[in-house]
Amino acid sequence: MEILFIFVLLYKNKTMQIQETKSTNQTTFKWNSVTHIGMTLKAVSNSTIEPHERKVLAKFVLMPDFLASEQGYHNNTHFFFPYGKTKSFGREGDAENNALERYKEHLQMALTVYDKPKFLKHAGFAIHYLQDVSMPMHTEPGGLLQKIMKYKIHKDFEIGKKYGATPALKDLLAGYAPENIEYSSLIDLFVRTAEFSQRPEFKIKSSNKSDWFNIQQQCFNRGVDATREFFNKLLRVAQF
Repeated sequence: MEILFIFVLLYKNKTMQIQETKSTNQTTFKWNSVTHIGMTLKAVSNSTIEPHERKVLAKFVLMPDFLASEQGYHNNTHFFFPYGKTKSFGREGDAENNALERYKEHLQMALTVYDKPKFLKHAGFAIHYLQDVSMPMHTEPGGLLQKIMKYKIHKDFEIGKKYGATPALKDLLAGYAPENIEYSSLIDLFVRTAEFSQRPEFKIKSSNKSDWFNIQQQCFNRGVDATREFFNKLLRVAQF
């Protein structure tokens, strides 16, 4: 039933993308949508929210990849470089167009709304950016030209082409092993997750395709753990 929900949700979001994404000349960098959903549902499987609310949350986690208002300049809002001189790529003056700033924006909204559906929306949007930075290609420093040059390997890794990221969601779920994360705040949780994905052994190259699934498994695990920590802590201080 859960896998059926994933495919239905992906179909609906594809329709939403056609209807709502008006921007052009965009370079589309995105985690595999199946991975976003799988991470989210796994992370909140023991949450105190209702089962149908978990699916609503998963829908909102996907939306930043499909809404023009969340894309920034060539999707630079979905990147954060913890060790870079700049925190994403873009034009001069685009310093705030990075995943951390979008995460903080939606985190603040989730903390201040008094309506549960709006809380789930902004929590979901924030989770999307948190999950993005668990993936090494979203945290490796570089300008737009470098990102475009690496677009094919980025896409191949995310969609599971040949060796890729998600040959089957069930494999990642079967390999999931939870770990505790040390962090001092929800902002620190984000930064530590980005730093985690920049470990030298997680560098994605065309020459190490045989290692891709192992990298994806470890990053998937971190994405689930970070999502669980984020949502549980946020839920405890929610205003509704």
